[in-house]
Amino acid sequence: MGVSNKHLLTGFISLLSAGPLFAAGLKADIVLDGQPLAEAIILLDGKEIGRSNADGSFWYEGFGGGRHTLTLQLPDQSVPYSFTLADDEAAFISISAKRGEKTVDAAIDRVPLAAANRNNKKELAGIGVLTGEVFGLETNGPVRNAMISVVGKNITARTDRNGEFKIELPKGEYSLLIEHPQYMSRTLTSVNVMRGMEVSVFTELPMLSSNDSEFIEEVVAVGSYQAYSPVDAERMSSAVMDTMDFTQIARFDDSTVSSAMTRVVGVSMEDSRYAIVRGMKSRYQSTFFNGAILPSTDPARRDLPLDIFPADIMQSLSLQKSATADVPGTATAGHIDMRTKPTPDEGFFKISASLAYGKANSEDGYISKEHGGRDWTGYDDGFREMPDIAKRARGAYFFGDPDSAGSNGLGDSEEFLQFREELGESFENYGVYKGDLPADMSISLSGGDSIVTDGGQRLGMIGAVRYSNKWTNDEKIQNGFELYTVNNPDTNEPEDLLALTSSKVTYDTNNVIDLSAMLNLDWRITENHTLGLNNILLRHTTNSAEFEDRYVMGNGYYIAENNIVMPEDPRDWPYGGNIEKQETQSIDWIEEQLVSHQIWGEHYIPLSDGGLLGDLKTNWQISRSSSEYDRPNAQRYSYQGNSLSADPVLQVGFSSAYNLWEASEEDGNSASIDLELPINEGGDISVTAKTGLYQLSRTRDGYEDRFSYRGNKLEQETRENILLYPDPADIFTDEYIGDGTNGSNGLYVNYGGSIDAENDTGVDKGYQYRVEQNTNAWYVQTDWNLWQTVTANIGVRRESFKVEADQYYYNPEPLYELLDETKTLPSLGLTWLISDNWQLRGAYSKTVSWPETFELLPRNYRDIETLTSYKGNPDLKPADIKNYDMRLEWYPSDNESISLGAYRKDMDNPIENAFDTLGDDYDYYTFVNVESGKVTGWELDFRTEFILDDNFSHSVFVQGNYTDIESEISLAADSKETDLNRPLQGQPDYIFNLQLGYDHFETGQEVTLVFNRKGKELVIVTPDAGSNVTNVYSDPYDDLKLIYTKRFGDDLKVSLSGENILDSEKRQYYEKYDVAYLSYKSGPKYKLKVSYEF
Repeated sequence: MGVSNKHLLTGFISLLSAGPLFAAGLKADIVLDGQPLAEAIILLDGKEIGRSNADGSFWYEGFGGGRHTLTLQLPDQSVPYSFTLADDEAAFISISAKRGEKTVDAAIDRVPLAAANRNNKKELAGIGVLTGEVFGLETNGPVRNAMISVVGKNITARTDRNGEFKIELPKGEYSLLIEHPQYMSRTLTSVNVMRGMEVSVFTELPMLSSNDSEFIEEVVAVGSYQAYSPVDAERMSSAVMDTMDFTQIARFDDSTVSSAMTRVVGVSMEDSRYAIVRGMKSRYQSTFFNGAILPSTDPARRDLPLDIFPADIMQSLSLQKSATADVPGTATAGHIDMRTKPTPDEGFFKISASLAYGKANSEDGYISKEHGGRDWTGYDDGFREMPDIAKRARGAYFFGDPDSAGSNGLGDSEEFLQFREELGESFENYGVYKGDLPADMSISLSGGDSIVTDGGQRLGMIGAVRYSNKWTNDEKIQNGFELYTVNNPDTNEPEDLLALTSSKVTYDTNNVIDLSAMLNLDWRITENHTLGLNNILLRHTTNSAEFEDRYVMGNGYYIAENNIVMPEDPRDWPYGGNIEKQETQSIDWIEEQLVSHQIWGEHYIPLSDGGLLGDLKTNWQISRSSSEYDRPNAQRYSYQGNSLSADPVLQVGFSSAYNLWEASEEDGNSASIDLELPINEGGDISVTAKTGLYQLSRTRDGYEDRFSYRGNKLEQETRENILLYPDPADIFTDEYIGDGTNGSNGLYVNYGGSIDAENDTGVDKGYQYRVEQNTNAWYVQTDWNLWQTVTANIGVRRESFKVEADQYYYNPEPLYELLDETKTLPSLGLTWLISDNWQLRGAYSKTVSWPETFELLPRNYRDIETLTSYKGNPDLKPADIKNYDMRLEWYPSDNESISLGAYRKDMDNPIENAFDTLGDDYDYYTFVNVESGKVTGWELDFRTEFILDDNFSHSVFVQGNYTDIESEISLAADSKETDLNRPLQGQPDYIFNLQLGYDHFETGQEVTLVFNRKGKELVIVTPDAGSNVTNVYSDPYDDLKLIYTKRFGDDLKVSLSGENILDSEKRQYYEKYDVAYLSYKSGPKYKLKVSYEF
């Protein structure tokens, strides 16, 4: 791994405690521009000790063991290199530099001094690695199966499908003969292999014709060098961090960031969309996308849905689990940092397509009877748009019987009554039907290129487009239980008995359409100055149709008393008594869109020439982003029958029959600048000073308009006729829509709960809302390197958060201030570099959980799936958290690592969902600050790779992780919950991931097995009210995926995969009684994917 003179080469040095001072030795090998450098002046601890010989080598002994600094006087710079050495050791140091470039690479190795004095050349030579690429001159593509021979040695290798080869060789100078039957041969001379270093060479072979000689002239090789054992981002990070390389994610066939995130240690997903880190939901996380915060697409959530980010456009993803001053103060559980692919040095164009088929596609699913003409694109073409007459009704008040005094704000004039009837007739009402579902499909295109001008400037571009259309089709069974108090006939004492009171079968079909586009540009003006422009469009559309059969027992079925286990499927019940059957049809179309534009710059500003101060690094970005949530004409129709034999009758009311439009838009502007200055790079104590500013302003506007129906003016004969029609389109016709007056004999529309304009005051009234939110932060941070043994990260962040909002019917008033606070957040991280392979990390920080808009604004958010309604609490306070982290890391080799970590989070005033009241249709919840909470856990992460033969033709890798999590929230005695010391909602007991892979390079085949298991977790917090039972938990869930990939030539790749192979049941249950609340199986899905790169 390359290390610049701005970074002291410290990442490659073994750090050992100094011993007594005896005689030690060192050997230096120096390469400049790929060739040995003679006559380089070498200083030890500031004193000149000699010069390198013609081979670029130098030997020196007789100095004391301990800590030393070796300085090389190269032609245009001085390179300091600090190291430690025991009294009986010799250090072998390899250094490579390029003329005119600041980057210098180095590696160090130690051997017993006695062995060095024996001058055993074979033992002292050390091992280096020679890698290379062979391309065709005319084709500009890789040459496969070219023979690489080391001249004078019985050592050979062949290039793989990418034209690449790899050979381990002792230190020395070599010549390579490169042969292929279709190309002219070439000899590379003066290839210098250095101990502990990797040298890379590149050559192009011309095609062989009948008139050509088999050989061409010898070419002197100019290699590029890097450290043989590069340290990855996790190892070099100053914080506890887990990283992902999306080139590896590609082999796991993870199409979105959400599926890729499940491979990260300590991460689970909520609804396959939202990350839960270490058992903590979004209020304890922060997310950057290319260094900026993006708005959520859901008005009832603070976090980004990660399934809208395609993996194809990503370069890397990191999860920093210990907070530092340079990340947002909300990074309690973790800070997610996503980076898109950079522009390429060489042009490419890639196309991929896939088809998938499974249980969801093989069975009939429920589909809306009517739809727009371009639904397949994820864009509504106006089919679901609110009628113009309904737009004019917004803000009006006509909720109830017009013949009742004071029931509406428009009076009972003929004009209004006609308006009300025409309004009811303007809506499109249609039901669902069963139909065939097509196969899933996706297609993606990506490409990029760059050019270098005569003046050395570089212009780069990369773009990508992806379209995906997939289906889910689940049959879910949900049971309702209640607790009743009865007298035990034996003891005559009261006891609780569990009663099965209802059960429903839900046929839930969803068509999910994703569309994304990215276009990034960058301009490298000089080596020290780069500007860029990032643009991204992300869309996620859900077209949902649901049919529900609900069975309600007139008298609860007592499980304990009857000592019988009822079938979980209500269609198999031994029916008896009075059982009611209800049916519900629901239709939803939800469009989510995120657009972001960002300009950025990276600059290196020299402040001194080899002095105390290094180059000042400046990163800045300005971004503008917008998100949209559009839910046009959501419909729900409920039918009810008095018995199983009776035909269900349409129910009309606020929650049982309606047309609903809900939308929100958020605009965000952010800007940040980060400065980084290295100080005293050549000393035993060095420091990098960092400071930065961040500003984010967001404005969200939204509304919800619900038009429901009443049927109390229907005559009995009409009611008996029309309300039995199973298709709502046959009921809500002009013939059966009236104005609501006596004798109108029709259904009539309700809107509102509104008020007149003069009473439109206060923050707690209205169906429209506006929120303005501002975050400002600055930080100061220092990264210390102490004697190459300890690194320290010390910082402080000052962050302020302000929210102003209003709800209204007509026009917003001056916004009400809901929160305005500032927090000071210190952080400390220490890393002890125990040896080359071991390091121990510890970290402490304070973080904050700011209440989000929907938690503060006293507005009702209704979830029709769970029949729960949430209302914000303007009295919420921020939660304060203290974080403790420790992790031990072991790196046995370049491709192996094992880490074991532990963590603890102590929370004051954590924000939790809290039960408020029961309702006829919904259970009502709000948000409160509870007294305290804590989260503890430990994590194990491992990865290794095995080469199965000496020719590197096939290999196996194993990687995985395990996380154990415990949490506890201390609730007040009056919190109305069944468990006053419950865990966090959504926190699994444990998470286990395992990935196994096999590669056969000769034939271009890969086989990958990906397994994930998530432990028990709290799903639903049940209020301690009425006859409610206990909290609902989910059973552990297993997911297994198998992927086979085959390459045909260098450009075509075909993969077959099976998802959810185990088809495990997703089951939720009431904790105390272990009876099922919800259960279903989604079934396996099989996919064919083809990609071709030009």
